[in-house]
Amino acid sequence: MSEKKELSQESKLYALCEGLKFIQCERETYAKISVGNHVEIHNIQGESFQNWVLERFQTEHGMACRQTSLATLKLNLHALASREGAKEFVHKRIVRFGNRVYIDLCNPDWEVVEITPDGWSVIPAPVNFHRPSSCQPLPTPIRGGSIDDLRPLVNIGTPENWTLLWAWVLGTFNTVGACPLLSVRGCQGSAKSTLTRLLKRLLDPSTMREGGGMPATDEAFSLAAHNNYLLWFDNLSWLTDGMSDILCRVATGGSFTKRLHYQNTDQFVVNIKNPVMLTSINDLIHKDDLVSRTVFLDIDILDSKKRVSEDYINNEFERIQPRLMGAIYEVIAACLKNYDSVVFKESPPRLADFAQWATAGESALGFPAGSIVGCLNSKIARYTDDLYENNLIVRTLAEMVKKSGGVWTGTKSEILEKVNEMASFTDHDTLPKNPIAMGNLLKRMTPCLTQKGFTLTDQPRKAGCRPVKVEYKAPPEISDLVNVPAVDSRDNQVPMTPDWKPWEIKESVDAKPKCA
Repeated sequence: MSEKKELSQESKLYALCEGLKFIQCERETYAKISVGNHVEIHNIQGESFQNWVLERFQTEHGMACRQTSLATLKLNLHALASREGAKEFVHKRIVRFGNRVYIDLCNPDWEVVEITPDGWSVIPAPVNFHRPSSCQPLPTPIRGGSIDDLRPLVNIGTPENWTLLWAWVLGTFNTVGACPLLSVRGCQGSAKSTLTRLLKRLLDPSTMREGGGMPATDEAFSLAAHNNYLLWFDNLSWLTDGMSDILCRVATGGSFTKRLHYQNTDQFVVNIKNPVMLTSINDLIHKDDLVSRTVFLDIDILDSKKRVSEDYINNEFERIQPRLMGAIYEVIAACLKNYDSVVFKESPPRLADFAQWATAGESALGFPAGSIVGCLNSKIARYTDDLYENNLIVRTLAEMVKKSGGVWTGTKSEILEKVNEMASFTDHDTLPKNPIAMGNLLKRMTPCLTQKGFTLTDQPRKAGCRPVKVEYKAPPEISDLVNVPAVDSRDNQVPMTPDWKPWEIKESVDAKPKCA
């Protein structure tokens, strides 16, 4: 009787994977592995699945596995999962399904926080969460905390900033709608990096403990977004037009494509929509479409008497984080409960779903009704106003309309001619070169021109060209909002009034840093 032939190493590896369930999501394939009382989700092509296979192989057979055998296994399992795996969604860190929000704690027991309109609880994961290798665990939340626990550890500046900060934090939990960028601008010594570092630890801790530079290409950005939920880019000096366009797509949702390796025609598509934090000293954002997708925080330099060591901040944050997380999850429950009942009496910001979600949590945050939308509209209006304060096109239109008694009608060629007359030597390189380009620029500037009081209306075509009618009506002044919840317990608090209305605020605050 012949001896039984020993199985090859590849066959032994396949045997270890018998009984696994496979799923696919957007051309990525995953294995569902039962471990004790929970189920883990691992990318078949990723490091975590590879480590699981190697550990089991060494335990069962007491020998090392060849790299070629492991590569063959992963390649074949990927093909099998692509063909036969169930099509299911796989998420990172946070996902919202209807009236439920789930947060992956990334702990060894694969537990999640489930938030419903009635509150929150820690349960085994009922949805598919994939953990990129950079993910770090969140502590188990506990009850009894308050959002004010964060105040002594951050330099947030004005009460308006405190309102906008928490509006943005709430937005990161609503994966159904768009989430605006958070742009933190302040002088050296304003502790802006400390603020964003704590936010990263609070929402999506990772092995990348400090913010990085802004990726310059679609592929590099999609890689960062694929491996992180919250993106953090620290101490930036400038943004190119291409970078601004990428950030616009990330805020509202976008797709990035690349050619598959060793393939000539096949593409790999990455769909991303991530919350993003930026910090800078100077103004980064110079395009109005990105301005309307951004929450701005302008913070002043920190008083030297209030400076504390980084070690103290880290220890205190570690102490308060479980309670702070519990308090935030209570607010998210209120967002779920109140979301459908939110009705805007005035125009919401451009990202209306974000404004509705954040407004639904106002009462749980202890903010006056209407304060979030009021602060968002005011801040965006101020930034748009600053963006075009000395714009040549705006100044040209203002002069033409003023000389015409409030209404001017003419062609885009005439506007371009007048702009060139008023332009300085250095302006000509950036101006439109023909009437078509001028028309495209005016369309892009329509939101800003409307805010400035201009109305542009195309007239019926005459003699081969289409005139444009320009009217001007002085816009209302932008009110800076002050009477919102107090920010820093170390400073004098601003009282909250029950009948607070943004349009009744007369006082103003300088929203810019005190040093350039």
